[in-house]
Amino acid sequence: MYKHILIATDGSAIADRAIPHAIELAKALRAKLSAVTVVEPYDAVVESESHGDYNERSAENAAEILSAVSSATQAAGIECDALHQQNRLPYAGIIEAAEKIGADLIIVGSHGRRGIEGLLIGSQATKLLTHTNIPVLVVR
Repeated sequence: MYKHILIATDGSAIADRAIPHAIELAKALRAKLSAVTVVEPYDAVVESESHGDYNERSAENAAEILSAVSSATQAAGIECDALHQQNRLPYAGIIEAAEKIGADLIIVGSHGRRGIEGLLIGSQATKLLTHTNIPVLVVR
């Protein structure tokens, strides 16, 4: 069914809850698994540090976030490519990464906010669902 699954994470506990689901689904389907984290590009942040310093710190942070996925996939005996994507909008960065690698399923974690709170705060998962044609599995 799915041949290439993309798991998106920001390193939060909520995002990390989706990791075991992605791993088990990839194993069951014998699908390729990739992981992405999205950070804002340098020009979107306060310029209190140099471009090089920001990029270095950003890459280190992304590697730390993606290491949770990498550790879990290694323990499960499957491979996972790690992607560090820059975009002002996390959901847009996830979509860009998915399109770039040819993912046919995106897996994300979500708070599952509803009602007024969900309407006011919104979520990257909701934005992702409304802006992509790629199927999305939301793990609560």
